[in-house]
Amino acid sequence: DKKGLAVGIVFCGFQFGTIMAYLLSPQVIDYFEDWRAIFYIYGAAGLVFLVPWLALAEDSPSTAVVDVSSKEDNNAVIIQDNNDQEINNFLTTNDDSTFLLKKTFEEAKQIWLSAPWEDFKQSRGVRAMFFAHAANNWGLYNNLSWTPTFYSEQYGLNVKESAFLLIVPSVAGAIGGLSSGTLADFVIKKLGNGSTASDAD
Repeated sequence: DKKGLAVGIVFCGFQFGTIMAYLLSPQVIDYFEDWRAIFYIYGAAGLVFLVPWLALAEDSPSTAVVDVSSKEDNNAVIIQDNNDQEINNFLTTNDDSTFLLKKTFEEAKQIWLSAPWEDFKQSRGVRAMFFAHAANNWGLYNNLSWTPTFYSEQYGLNVKESAFLLIVPSVAGAIGGLSSGTLADFVIKKLGNGSTASDAD
C-alpha cells in the first residue's frame, strides 16, 4: 500500500497549482494589461473543467451497488460498473424488484448524524491533521499575500521579475509532500499494516 505517497501526490498537485499561478499570472497581467483578467481566465478554466466533471464524476466508487430489494423470499443484488454493465448477479434476479439506490437528503442527514464525532475529537490522528492543515494554510496564504510585496519593497522587483523566486516555497512544499508520503509508507510498513498507529488513538 502506498496511501502516504498518494496523499503526497495530491498535496503536490496543490503546490503545482500555486507554482503555475505564480508563473502564468504575471504573463496574463502583462498581456491584457489588467489584473482583473486573471480572475476571468482562471474562472473560465474552472468552468471548462466543470463540464466533464459533471458529466463523468460519481459520488461513489467505480462499482455501484444497485439495490437489494425483497419480495417475499426473493432477493436481488446486482453490482454494476459505471457503464451499467452487470458484473455480478447472485441470489434471484427480479427486474420488478430491482431499483437504483439514490442518495437523498434524509440519507445524507443520517450519515452526518451517525458520524463518530466524539471519536473524531478524541483522535490524535484527527488532531494532527487539523493542526497540519491549519499550519499549511497559514504558511500558504502568508506566502501568497506578502511574498510579492516583500520582493517589491526590499528588492524593487515586480511580480513578473520575482516569479521564479516566488515559487521556491511551493517547490519545497511539493518535494516535502512527496518525501513525507514516501516516509510515512515506509514507517507504516515497518510497523506492520498500520494497525499499531491507529490502535493508539
